[in-house]
Amino acid sequence: MGRIKASCLILVGLLFIGVGNLPRAAAETPVELPPAAVPFDIPSQPLTQALEAFRNQSAVRFLMRADLIQDQQSTTVAGQYSPEIALRLLLAGTGLTYRVVGPDSVTIESASGAQVPTEELYAQDPLEEQKPLKIPLTEIIGTAPTALDHIPGSGKVVTSESIQNNHRFTINEALREVPGVHVRDEDGLGIRPNIGIRGLDPTRSRKVHIMEDGVPIMLMPYADPSSYYFPPIFRFDRIEVLKGSGQLLYGPQTIGGVINLITRMPPTTPEGHFQVWGGNLNYLNTHFDYGGTWGRGGYLVDYTHYQTDTPRFTNIRSKVDDLTLKTVQELSDRTQILAKFNYYREKSGIGYQGLTQADWATRGEDRQTLFTNDHMDFMRLGYHVAVNHMFTANLTSTVNLFGHYIQRDWSRQSQQGVDVNGAPDGGIQNGNNLPATAFSVVPANGRFTNEREYWVWGVEPRFHYLHSLLGIKGEADFGARYMFEQSDRKQLLNTISGTGLPSSCVVSVPGATCLGENTFRTTNAYSFFAQERMFFGPFTVTPGFRVEHISYDQTNRLANNGQGTYGKTDFTEVLPGVGVTYSPFKNNTFFFGAHRGMAPPQISDAITGTGQVVDLGPELNWTYELGVRGT
Repeated sequence: MGRIKASCLILVGLLFIGVGNLPRAAAETPVELPPAAVPFDIPSQPLTQALEAFRNQSAVRFLMRADLIQDQQSTTVAGQYSPEIALRLLLAGTGLTYRVVGPDSVTIESASGAQVPTEELYAQDPLEEQKPLKIPLTEIIGTAPTALDHIPGSGKVVTSESIQNNHRFTINEALREVPGVHVRDEDGLGIRPNIGIRGLDPTRSRKVHIMEDGVPIMLMPYADPSSYYFPPIFRFDRIEVLKGSGQLLYGPQTIGGVINLITRMPPTTPEGHFQVWGGNLNYLNTHFDYGGTWGRGGYLVDYTHYQTDTPRFTNIRSKVDDLTLKTVQELSDRTQILAKFNYYREKSGIGYQGLTQADWATRGEDRQTLFTNDHMDFMRLGYHVAVNHMFTANLTSTVNLFGHYIQRDWSRQSQQGVDVNGAPDGGIQNGNNLPATAFSVVPANGRFTNEREYWVWGVEPRFHYLHSLLGIKGEADFGARYMFEQSDRKQLLNTISGTGLPSSCVVSVPGATCLGENTFRTTNAYSFFAQERMFFGPFTVTPGFRVEHISYDQTNRLANNGQGTYGKTDFTEVLPGVGVTYSPFKNNTFFFGAHRGMAPPQISDAITGTGQVVDLGPELNWTYELGVRGT
C-alpha cells in the first residue's frame, strides 16, 4: 500500500509540473484553432447556453470564470464559419474576448480596451474568409486525419497524391495498394476491371458495390451488377475502399466491400490543365480540365480521350472518350446543390476470346488474335444531382437523385474449337464455351450481336443527426432509397457470314428467326438503412441494419412460339450488424465488427427463360473482423 501511495504522489507531482509548464510552451509555440469552416446554428440566448452549443458544434473546449458570463446574452451565429470567427461573433458586444491555449482549447477572458466592434466583425465576409465551397458529397470514409478512428472496419483511401505521384494509369494499378483487394486484369487498360475483395470471385466485380461520388454506377446494381463500365482514373480525386459492418449504409452488395470513386470538384480559383501521354502500342492519351469558383458557384469541365493497341492482343484497337460537366451552387448558408452530367463512349475490338494453355505454349512472343472482326460499341449517359441542407447544426440531409442510360452493342464472330491438327472439335459456338478437349479456337463462319439497353434511376435521402441521450453522445445516420432498373436485351444472329455488318440479322434457313434472345427485365428495389454511433470515452459502439426489398420482372418475348412468357419474384432481407472501436492512444485503434452480408441473385438466375421462378434467394454470409490500425 505504501508503494501505491508513493506512486500516486509521483504521478500527481508530474501532472502539476506539466500543467505549470503549459503557458511557457504556449508562449514559445503559437497555437491556432482549426481553420476549416464548420456549420453553426446558435440562436441568440444566454451566453452560458450559447457557449455550450458552440462547444458541441465546434469540438472546441473552453475555460472561464462563471461570473464573467453570468447575465450575458449572445448574438446569433448561423452559417459556415471557422471556429475563431464564430467565437468572435458569439462574444461580440459582451465585453469578453478569448485566448487560444491549445489546438482545441480556449480561455474566455475580460476584453481589454481595444475591442473589435461588432460592425467590423460582420464586415468580414465569411465567404471571403472561407473560399472553398461546401460540397454535397456522400463519402464513406472522408479525408480528416481521424476519419477512420470510429469506423468499425478496415478501410483505405487511395489519395490524389498517390494517384498522381505513382502515375496510375488504370484502376487496376491504383487498387493494388489496398490490402485485401485483388484485381484480375483483362484488357490491360482498366476498361472492364475484375475486382474481388478477400477471396471473392472478381469476375466483372459483381461482389463489390461500386459507387461514384456516393451513388452506384454498375449496369444494374441489383439485377446485373457487372462492371462493363468503369470511368477513367484521370478524373478521380481519390478512391475510398471500406470493408466490414460500416458498409451496411450502402448496398445492395454488402458481402465484400464498397468502393467509392470521388471525382474532382471545382477548384477555389480558376485553373486548367492539359496533359498528353504517348507510348508503345500506338498509345495516345489526352486529358483536359478547367474549372473554378465565381461567387457562390463552382464549375468544372473534364475530358479524357485515349486510344491504343490493346496489351492483351496487339492487333486490335480500343478508343475511349469521357466528358464530365459539373457545377456546385451554394443556394444559401444552409443549402448547396451539386449537378453532374457524364458522357462516356467506348469503341474497341476487345472480345472474350483468348488462348488455351496449349495454344499459348506454341506461340512464343506472338500476341495477336485471329478474332479481328469483334466490335464493342458502348455508350453511357449519366447524371447525378445532390442537394445538401442543414436543418440545424445537429441535423443535416443529403438527397441524391441519379441515373444512367446505357446502350451496348457487342458484335462477335462465332467460334469453333479445333484439335492439334486444326480439325473441328465440337460445334460452332455463339458464346464463350469451348470443348475441354480442344487444342485451340478459331473464328467460325457465323456472327452474333448482343444489343442491349439499360435504364437505371434512383432517389436516396440520407440524414446525419448529432445528439445526446442520457449523457451519451451519439451520431445517427439513416435514410432510404428507391431504385428502378430496366433492360432490353436482344441477340441478333448471322448464320451465313462471320464478317458481316455488326447488327446484321441473317439466317440460312427460310422462316427461321434470327433472334437468339429477346428479353425485357425490370427491377423495383426499396431499401432502408440506419446506423447509430455511440461514444463511451475511448470506446465507440456502432450498431446498424439494412433492409432490402427487391422485386424482379422478366418477359421472354421468344418463348411459347413467340407468344412470350412472364415471370415475377420478390424477396426481403434484413441485414444487421454491429461494430466496436477502442482508441486507448492517439492514432491507434482496435476494432471489431460483425454483419450480415448480401448479394442479390441476377434476374436471369432467379427467373428462367420459360418464366418459372427458381427457388433461389440472395447470397448471404456473416462477416467478422478483428484488427488494429495506427499511424
